Amino acid sequence: MKNTPLIISKNNWLLELKGYNILGLDSCITNANNGNYSKETIDFAKSVLNTKKTTLILNHHPYTNYWGGTEEKDIHKYVLNNTDEVQKELFSYDNLLLTLSGHKHIDSVTELNKTKVIVTRGFIRPLDLEMYPMRYIKVDNGNVNEKLIYTS
Repeated sequence: MKNTPLIISKNNWLLELKGYNILGLDSCITNANNGNYSKETIDFAKSVLNTKKTTLILNHHPYTNYWGGTEEKDIHKYVLNNTDEVQKELFSYDNLLLTLSGHKHIDSVTELNKTKVIVTRGFIRPLDLEMYPMRYIKVDNGNVNEKLIYTS
């Protein structure tokens, strides 16, 4: 496999690999628990998505309150603070295939528009403390296959 240089734009990066754009987007706010995409991050993502190449986004904060158990006054701690703007700006692209995030450590596999949205669970949870769960994801010809696996 040919080594492709990592393209860095402030706190974000792009790796072109096997015909896919893999975007690492910074959603963290310094000295805070909550997250946000800056204008620069959104613009960088759009510039990559405008290439029309199939794109995967990796970031820390989820886009929705998929677990449904947090009070409205606290939701900003867990969901990307400008999620409405981000969903409008980025999830309208047909070539956005997949997003991977975490932060809440509760497993979720859903879709926003036509994009597969996967949020990983924590590696350690009381019910499977010694099983070390993780999600195995395979992307092939524009298809996403995933399954929860245990490594113990």
